[in-house]
Amino acid sequence: MRYTRAFVLSAAFGVLVLTALAFYGDAPRLWETAQRYPLPLLVPVLLLTSANYALRWLKWRYYLHLVGARQVRPSDSLLIFLSGFAMGLTPGKIGEIVKPYLLRDRYGVPLSRTTPIPLAERLSDGIALIVLASAGVLAYGTGLAGIVGLVMGAAAALAVLRSARLTHAVVQLSSRLPLVGKRVDTVRTLLASAAILLDWHALAFAVGLGVISWGCEALAFFLVLSGLEIPPSPALLLQATFALASATLFGSASLMPGGLGVAEASLTGFLELVVGLGRTPAVYATLVIRLCTLWFGVALGTAALLWLLARQGGAAVPVGQTAAEPVGRG
Repeated sequence: MRYTRAFVLSAAFGVLVLTALAFYGDAPRLWETAQRYPLPLLVPVLLLTSANYALRWLKWRYYLHLVGARQVRPSDSLLIFLSGFAMGLTPGKIGEIVKPYLLRDRYGVPLSRTTPIPLAERLSDGIALIVLASAGVLAYGTGLAGIVGLVMGAAAALAVLRSARLTHAVVQLSSRLPLVGKRVDTVRTLLASAAILLDWHALAFAVGLGVISWGCEALAFFLVLSGLEIPPSPALLLQATFALASATLFGSASLMPGGLGVAEASLTGFLELVVGLGRTPAVYATLVIRLCTLWFGVALGTAALLWLLARQGGAAVPVGQTAAEPVGRG
């Protein structure tokens, strides 16, 4: 795969980040904390993480329906969706483009239809995380500048991608370019798919689903913190939600592979400064939630991708007339 080198380098960087965290948190004391920690608590934590993935898969299925790839089998759809997690360690998650390629190779669905889906996923997830982080910003008065910047960025992206005038200008410009001009129909289809995915109704549904799905991970972090003998309370749930949503947003905005370094530093710093945890428990909670989210997802995605590649073989399997049909809701 073309992203293998980036994946390996990012995984190595991830090991360095985990090692640095271990040193910062005092490795011997971290080990003592791990021995006291109630490991059965990790079962509901992983189940909540899985619930996040399941709800995001439903969004993926919804997007496939919108662009006309309705006949993709649910089992293949799930494996292809999970395969994108294997690319979560590529810079800015650009490796998730593997999903449209897998759809093309297995079902003959044109890339021009499905390439905008990862962008729509990231944008709707980002808006959902901003919604979840907003309550914490109001409650604690911290991170306001960062959240405002992300809101402005999301609004600008939507304004550009939903602008009919700009879309028309891009098509007109593409038709005049030497190489791209021959593929102006592909450009038109790609932009049409993006417009459908970012329609206000579709966006509202995707963001609403995102608030619930990422809320599951926030609840998982709440459980992780309660395992450190912190009394469960609505305040702790708010802190967990704000910390996880903000760290995920800042990690994504940094374009670092999997948000590595940025997300861990944000989580640990918040737990120390706002929640009042000591260095060792703050680092331990950060390590646990990252292992149960990012690294759990990478492991699932790698298994799904290897399974798909082992099954692949042969030519693409066309899906009826999907490749020739116009993009639309019908």
